[in-house]
Amino acid sequence: YYLRIFPELQMKTASGLTTSLWSKDTFKNQWALVAKVYSFVRDEIGRSNISLTRFLDIACPIMDIIPPHLYLVAFGWTVQYGEDGPDDVIKDESVTVDATPDDRVPRSEMELLRRL
Repeated sequence: YYLRIFPELQMKTASGLTTSLWSKDTFKNQWALVAKVYSFVRDEIGRSNISLTRFLDIACPIMDIIPPHLYLVAFGWTVQYGEDGPDDVIKDESVTVDATPDDRVPRSEMELLRRL
């Protein structure tokens, strides 16, 4: 989902930067719920009948997960550039994001499934 932040980069570089972002992500509980529901749906209707990208495009807003185009600013990340382009991300630790779901965000697999 967040690889979209770095569309111009080779997968190896983008993956490394995304791993750094993930290490400080505060939405891990929401991501775990999304992953469980995706796995269930995929197993029920078949992999060829569900696109992970499309599923995330629907489920992430329901879960209040920050969209890729807002992610770096929202979490206080700055991309550092080397000679060959982006090579690191640095987090401003003074920027925090409360990932505590509010009452409208699903808290169980069934709640998320119903909202899809």
